[in-house]
Amino acid sequence: MWQKMKTGFYRFMQGRYGFDSYSSFLVLIALVLVLVNLILGFMPLALLPISLIISLVAWALLIYSYVRVFSKNYEKRKKQNDRFLQKMEKLRESIRRKKAISRIKKTHHIYICPGCRQKIKIPKGKGNIVVTCPKCRMEFTKKS
Repeated sequence: MWQKMKTGFYRFMQGRYGFDSYSSFLVLIALVLVLVNLILGFMPLALLPISLIISLVAWALLIYSYVRVFSKNYEKRKKQNDRFLQKMEKLRESIRRKKAISRIKKTHHIYICPGCRQKIKIPKGKGNIVVTCPKCRMEFTKKS
């Protein structure tokens, strides 16, 4: 019996787009909203309209996600997923950059050249030093 159901579902999904990163993200956001709504359920009745809105948004996200999964418009869903992945990569790169800067700031100061706006990394604990910009050769004094 399970084999028949599995085969039937496989046939049904042929030619359909299926789950991708964007659909998974939408389902995850809907799940988070459901959990927030559950927590708000223990709050006073004044929050009932907010709870209703959160519930509607969660249902809309779930329905949209499954519409995408069962869609036969493969090209459109692929473009949507590619746009989502590009935005997520920009976000990940921004987070990576901020982490790297916070690691560097533990051992170095980062100064900006007043002449050309070039960022210059100077080690901490060297006292007052004269910094020469490698780009425009402007000299300025900073405390490291």
